Amino acid sequence: MFLDGDDYLSDDCVEKAVSAADKNNADIISFRAGIENDNHDDSFDLKLYTLMDQTQDMIVFEKDTPSWDPGKFLNGKTLSVTFKMYNAYIIRDNNLRFNSEIVVAEDNEFNLRFINLARKLVFLPRYIGYTYVMNGGSL
Repeated sequence: MFLDGDDYLSDDCVEKAVSAADKNNADIISFRAGIENDNHDDSFDLKLYTLMDQTQDMIVFEKDTPSWDPGKFLNGKTLSVTFKMYNAYIIRDNNLRFNSEIVVAEDNEFNLRFINLARKLVFLPRYIGYTYVMNGGSL
C-alpha cells in the first residue's frame, strides 16, 4: 500500500484488504476513500462515480474471463496508487518502479503497467478504507 504522509487508513483496512486478496488470489485490491480537512472536524465520502454496482461488497475482475474489464475497474476512480493494495511479488518480479522522469502523476503510469501484468483485480465498492486529509499544502 502507498500512503501519503498526512493521510491515514481505517483501523481494519489492512486486514480487510489482505482478506479480500487471499480469498480471491487477487493482485490488486481497491477500495473507496473519504476526505477530511486538516483540522479533522469535517469529513465526507470521496465521491468516485463508477460504472460498478455499489450495492455489492466485492467485485472481481479476472483476466481471460468475461469479467475482465480494467477500464471498468478504473472508471470513475483515480489512477493514484492510494486506496489500493498491490501484490508485492508483481512489483518485485517485474522491477516496477515509479518513472523518475515523470514529475506529476507518476503513479498513473505505474498503475497502468501494474494492471497490465495483473491477473485479478478486486474492488470493494462499499468500503471506505483510506482517508485523504485536505490541507493547505495538499496537491
